[in-house]
Amino acid sequence: MKLGCTSTQCLTALGQMDIAKLISGRIGKVGNRYSVSLNLFDTQNARAENAVSEFGSSEDELIDLVQVATRKLLGEEIVPSKIEQRPSPSTGSEIGRDGHFIAYNNGTVLDTWTNLMWAARDNGSDVNWAKAKSYCENYRGGGYSDWRMPTGSELRGLYDANKTYKSNCGYDVHLTELIRLSCGWAWTSETHGSDAAFFNVNAGGRGWDLQSRGGYRALPVRSGK
Repeated sequence: MKLGCTSTQCLTALGQMDIAKLISGRIGKVGNRYSVSLNLFDTQNARAENAVSEFGSSEDELIDLVQVATRKLLGEEIVPSKIEQRPSPSTGSEIGRDGHFIAYNNGTVLDTWTNLMWAARDNGSDVNWAKAKSYCENYRGGGYSDWRMPTGSELRGLYDANKTYKSNCGYDVHLTELIRLSCGWAWTSETHGSDAAFFNVNAGGRGWDLQSRGGYRALPVRSGK
C-alpha cells in the first residue's frame, strides 16, 4: 500500500507472485481510546476478504489488540487475553449512559475508559476503614465475587468538576449521576500505620484520617484480570 499498490491490477500482480493474502492495517487514537483496524485482501481474486477493528484504553494494550485483531481477521480460535477479559456485566441489561459510563440493571456501572466496574451505590452510611474494606470485599453486585476497595487514583478518576448532584448528607458530589454517593467522602485502600486515605468527591482531593474513624463511605470497584 505504501508503494501505491491499491488498484485491482496491482493486487492481481501480487497474486501472480504467489502472495495469496495481504494484510494492511492502521492504529488510531481518539481522545483516550486506541484502535487497531486490519484488512485482509485476497490477492488471487483481487478483493477484500475481511476487516476487523479492536479498541483499547491505553497504549500498553496495543500489542494485545493487534494479536486479537489478527486472529479474528484470519478466523483463528481466540485465546483469552487481557483485552478480552475486560469486566462486563454477567446478567445485566443496559439502563443508561453518561459519556464513557454505562449503567446496568444489576447495580453495576462500567467505565469504558478504564474498564473498571463500579457499584452503582455506596454502602449508604458512615463506616470505619475496616468495615468499608469488609463491605467492598463481600459485595456481590452483578454476580461477581472479586469486588474490592478502590485506590485513591481510581476514585480521583471518577471526579468530574463539570458534573454535580446533591448527596443524601447535603454535600455536592462531582461525578456521574449513574454512581450515587450518599455523602462526599469515600475510603480508599491506601493505609499508613493507623491512618487510611479517603477521597473527597466534593472538593476533589485526598486526605488522611484514623482507620478507626467512622466518617466515610465505601464504594466497591472491580477490574478485569
